[in-house]
Amino acid sequence: MYPDSEFLDRVLDLLKPGWSEGGSKGALREVRLYCLSDLFRAGATETGIVSDAECLPDDISPLDYHKRLVLEAQQIFDQFVDKPRSSSRLPWYLMQQVFLYLAAQAAYPASLERLIAKGGPLLSHYRRFAQYLKGHQGMSLEDQTFFLVIARTGFGIDKTIETAAEAGVSTRFLSRLNECSPSTAAELWKLTRDQAKRALRRTAECLGLEPKFRDKK
Repeated sequence: MYPDSEFLDRVLDLLKPGWSEGGSKGALREVRLYCLSDLFRAGATETGIVSDAECLPDDISPLDYHKRLVLEAQQIFDQFVDKPRSSSRLPWYLMQQVFLYLAAQAAYPASLERLIAKGGPLLSHYRRFAQYLKGHQGMSLEDQTFFLVIARTGFGIDKTIETAAEAGVSTRFLSRLNECSPSTAAELWKLTRDQAKRALRRTAECLGLEPKFRDKK
């Protein structure tokens, strides 16, 4: 997708009847929804990810493009959360891409706090990941581990590893994180090592994250 915000405006105007209330129906609606979901997929994984001044005219700003696309994604997300019938009107494959795009842009709207179980099991992982990014408490060790790795290595969201360090790191969490992503565990250890207690330091030594201390003879 060419990252021109004005061009994107025209595309979104054509696709909006697919998700707005009172919009298109039947096959035309399905085509619009599918195209819209692919637009968000590309926004999360491709469009404007690598900047190269030689590839785009001076007046084209990928940042402005994403600002416009984020606004559309947030409006769809708000409707999904707040409208009683939106779960049936907004299909799971569209919401899947909306969730991923807003995660990639770290731009979930305030309505995320009101999200409960819409979208059923098909969106359950995306819901929990979104809530993790917003600091939701009470998640399992597995969810905390996988979501931190996804946020850090998949989306490059730096604040998640800082938040994990501030929340306190257990020996079990550091060990499980190291099994899943040694590089992420090493980053987390660097942020926590100065305040680490003996048990956590010994765990870091066993995992190879910290050189083992040896008494001089």
